Amino acid sequence: MRLAGREFTLIGENIHTTRVVLLKGKRVCALPGGGQALRFTDTQGRPGLLPIPEKIKGTQDYQEGRVKHLKIALQAAMAGAEEGVEYLRYMVRGQEQAGADFLVLAAEAGADSGIVDPVSSPLARIADLDRSTRPYQLTEEMLLGRDVNCKNFLRAYRKGELEV
Repeated sequence: MRLAGREFTLIGENIHTTRVVLLKGKRVCALPGGGQALRFTDTQGRPGLLPIPEKIKGTQDYQEGRVKHLKIALQAAMAGAEEGVEYLRYMVRGQEQAGADFLVLAAEAGADSGIVDPVSSPLARIADLDRSTRPYQLTEEMLLGRDVNCKNFLRAYRKGELEV
């Protein structure tokens, strides 16, 4: 959206900077010249890398094997790095997909209405969800309460298995 004459990105309440991924998970990789990066897929479907800043390595989370990936992306985006903006877009797409999965399950349970953003969640895309995919099945298990404490969903998320 445009605000004050320039592009402005809104981040929803479920995209918060305390989320972590595991350093040993699929989302983190080594960079050829040294260092580490977060893997993601940009809006054009190309693989992307968001470098993990050296200053992060001194944090308690990093020392315990976790990295606050959205914090890194937000700081990078605020500093003007396109990789930070693309990573945030990648995460928002995942949130939108989880919302679409929820809407399908709610309709199957008898809901006859719902509130959606028609721009980010076109109804045709929601109606055509591939229910055989692992991300959909994990989301369904979580939303229906069959994944105790969301352990399977969170494990898959941290390993980067919920790509959309």
